[in-house]
Order: sequence, then C-alpha cells, then structure tokens
Amino acid sequence: MAAMPQPALTIKRIEVFGDDQDNQIFTSLSQGKHEEAEFFSKRDVTIKFDVGDGTPFGSDTFQVSAGKATHSGALKDKVQVGEHYRYRVIPMKGGGAGADPTIIITN
Repeated sequence: MAAMPQPALTIKRIEVFGDDQDNQIFTSLSQGKHEEAEFFSKRDVTIKFDVGDGTPFGSDTFQVSAGKATHSGALKDKVQVGEHYRYRVIPMKGGGAGADPTIIITN
C-alpha cells in the first residue's frame, strides 16, 4: 500500500529582530491549515526553543542568516490546540534578546 501524501505546508512569516526591539510576541500556527513558521531577521540570530515549553517542531534550534528566511518544518503530531511554546531570539553579535516570544497552536 502506498504511503498517504503529506499535505502541503502553509508558510507563516515570523519576523524576529535579535536586539532590544520587540519581537512578534504572540504568533499562532494552525494545525488544521498545516502551517509552518518562516523565521526572518535583518540580523544573524539563533532561535532556541529552550525556555521550558519544548518545541512544536522537529528541532529546537534554528539559525537565521541576516536577510534570509529559515523554515521550521511541520508541527509535530503530538502538539495540541491551545499549547504555548516560548522561544528565545539570540543575536549572533551582541544586543539583547528582549521578551520571550510565544507560538500558540490553533485549530
């Protein structure tokens, strides 16, 4: 029996700053719409889902190069609607990380 094809992912851009500017504090990703995050920054940053909530993706760390986008991939099957996943935006060259942004899983 052939494997069922995976649904196409819908991209949702999340702009991160990697400095003391406010990042998008809350972003929702829809399970039902098969959304994935596209992290974009004007500076080199690292996104780390190590704040205590774990990660909704297959990886907990994403490198984002200045002016380029990095995709998260699909949400893990085990994520539940209503869950919150906090992450840090760590600049590669100095600067503060600001508040911990959050991804909220929606239906």
